[in-house]
Amino acid sequence: MYKYQLKNQVLGLICFSFAFVSCKSVLPKESSILLQDDMQWKQERLADDLMLYRLVGQYYEPYEAYQTVHVLALPKKSKSLQLELLDIRPEDSLSQAVTVDPSIVAAINGTYFEKGLTKGNSTAYLKINQVLIDSVEVDKNHQFGWKHEGALAFTKDQMRILRGDNQIYAKAKEENIMSGAPILVEAGKPVGAYFVKTPHRDLTQLHYENPERHQGVRHPRTAVALTEKEVLLITVDGRSTKAEGMSAKELTEFIQKYFPVQEALNIDGGGSTTMWISSDTAAPVHGVINYPSDNRKQDHFGQRQLRNAIVIKKIR
Repeated sequence: MYKYQLKNQVLGLICFSFAFVSCKSVLPKESSILLQDDMQWKQERLADDLMLYRLVGQYYEPYEAYQTVHVLALPKKSKSLQLELLDIRPEDSLSQAVTVDPSIVAAINGTYFEKGLTKGNSTAYLKINQVLIDSVEVDKNHQFGWKHEGALAFTKDQMRILRGDNQIYAKAKEENIMSGAPILVEAGKPVGAYFVKTPHRDLTQLHYENPERHQGVRHPRTAVALTEKEVLLITVDGRSTKAEGMSAKELTEFIQKYFPVQEALNIDGGGSTTMWISSDTAAPVHGVINYPSDNRKQDHFGQRQLRNAIVIKKIR
C-alpha cells in the first residue's frame, strides 16, 4: 500500500513538473515559427495575440556594435486587438498621448513631421479612418522630399506597404495610410540595403537631412514590417554605448535575418524612436520600454514630443 501511494506521489510530482514547464515555455504557434533565429532574443507573450521580442544590450558581431531592439508582433487578423493610427494634437510625448485611452495596449512613434523646418509644409501623408490629416506639401526636389516614398496602408481586412506619392496615396482605397521612407523590404527584396548609392564616401560631410547621410549612418530607428500573417512594430535604440543604432542597410538585413518579412517601411526615428506598453498586459516592464535618446542617457525618460503614432488597441 505504501509503495503504491509513493508511486502515485512521484508520478503526480513528475506530471506537475512537466505541466509547470509547459506553462512557462509554450508560445503562440505563430510566434515560435515567426522568429527565425532565437538564440539571443527574449520572448514574452503580452496577450493572447501579442508577442514582444527583445534583444537588449547585446553585442551584435556582424555590425561590431551593441544593439537594443524591441519588436511587437500582432496577427493581422487578430480577433481581440487591432492596429490604429493616432493623430496627436497638440504635440505630446507618446506615453502621455496613449494613456488617455485605456483600450490602447501598446504603441510606437509614427512618421516624419517637420513643419517647423519646412515653413509649415508637410513632409508626410497621413489618413486616419478616412479623414485626411496631412498630405505631402514639399516639392520632390526639396531636401525633405524623399521622406514619403512608401506608406503603410490598411483596413480591417487587409494591410500592405505600397510605394508612391501624394497622388497614389490619395487614390488608395485603404481607410488608414501613413507614409514613411525608405522602403526597406519590397516583395521580399531588401531594397533598403541599396537606398544609399554611395556608402563608402564620408557621409557626415553631407547635410544632416540629405537622404544619403540620413539613411547611411547609424541612428535610432522605428519601422513597421509585414510577414505573411503578422504586422511587426520595431524600434532600434541608438546614440549609446549599449545601443549604437543602425543604418537603413543594417536594419534591412537585420530584420530579414530574424523574421520572414515580406514588406517593411522605415518611419521616423532618431530622438522620436519610442515604444510604450500598457500595464494592462503581461509585459515584464511597462510604460516606455526602450531607451529614447533625446536626453542622451540610457534610461526611459528621453521622450520627444510627437505628432502621430501607431497603436495597438483592444477590439471593443
